[in-house]
Amino acid sequence: MKKCFLFLFLLISFGSECSIGVIKERLELQQKYRPGNWCLVPWNEGWCCAEIVVMEDEKVLAKVIDTSLPVSSWPVKLFDQAVIRSFRCSMTTTLEGLITHLKDRQILKSNFIEDGFRAIDRRWFCQENPYFDAAIDIPCDMCISTPHIHSLSLELIKRVFPYAKKILDVGTGTGYMAAICAYLSPEAQVYGIDCFEELIEEAENTCNRVLPESISRRITFLKGKGEKGYEKEAPYDLIYVGYMCRKIPLSLVKQLKPGGILLIPIGSYISTYDKRLGGGDLIIVEKDKKGIAWAYKACSCCFIPTQKNNPKAHLHDREEGGGYETLWESETVSSK
Repeated sequence: MKKCFLFLFLLISFGSECSIGVIKERLELQQKYRPGNWCLVPWNEGWCCAEIVVMEDEKVLAKVIDTSLPVSSWPVKLFDQAVIRSFRCSMTTTLEGLITHLKDRQILKSNFIEDGFRAIDRRWFCQENPYFDAAIDIPCDMCISTPHIHSLSLELIKRVFPYAKKILDVGTGTGYMAAICAYLSPEAQVYGIDCFEELIEEAENTCNRVLPESISRRITFLKGKGEKGYEKEAPYDLIYVGYMCRKIPLSLVKQLKPGGILLIPIGSYISTYDKRLGGGDLIIVEKDKKGIAWAYKACSCCFIPTQKNNPKAHLHDREEGGGYETLWESETVSSK
């Protein structure tokens, strides 16, 4: 019996070490300077995340990801390569350490979003290394997105939270973003949709177990094809998509309320630092009061690829070029 317990302990320890080793390897690759990758630049008397646009002759042209400004006003600046830093993701073991990490990189700026991070503890939804700023494996060969992407996403869509009545979380996974959106939008009904029954059941069980009833009763989880949305409860003030799509699904645009926001990753190449993920751009779609949808790019990002048909069929290596010919499934909407 003692030998069995010893074997089990060694197996768990070895698995944990391997997992951390893989994470470290991914984070080291993420730090490389190359167009499309993130870096840190001196900004507002501190360091701020930025997307590398062009590198040439020890100079770096970078888009500063300043979430205190509208995306259209994010500055594109030329920096000496000597003054920028690599984008280093934290491997902290505490929620306080994670929040400090996100604030130090100016990716988390709003006090009420910080309150959401504290109230909806990531460790409830991610058992292994919950406070690492990394994409962590969850069941069904999926992963929960990095905290810095969650924080950035919440900053980009924060204007809808005070008045939102309905929110759709597409590719809900563990249910973390559904829970935090429900916390930040006290009057909203939140619908989390995923194609995996196991994830839906676990997300529902987690929310019912750890969340106050005032929040959990406003969250509904259902199985379905996320890119078709959930027409029964449309229209939505906010639609958040948690996986990489090839194009913007027209069905989601149709289910967006005038004045609403759709946040969706669009791309077609394999991540240069994590082969589980697809790489592309985080796209904001806003539908105006006349019902016309406008799309514009925020910054580069990496997400688990769509599970529609063959999940990796539309991905290619970044060096091969290509990319999406158009953002839209249909040309009846506009981009800018």
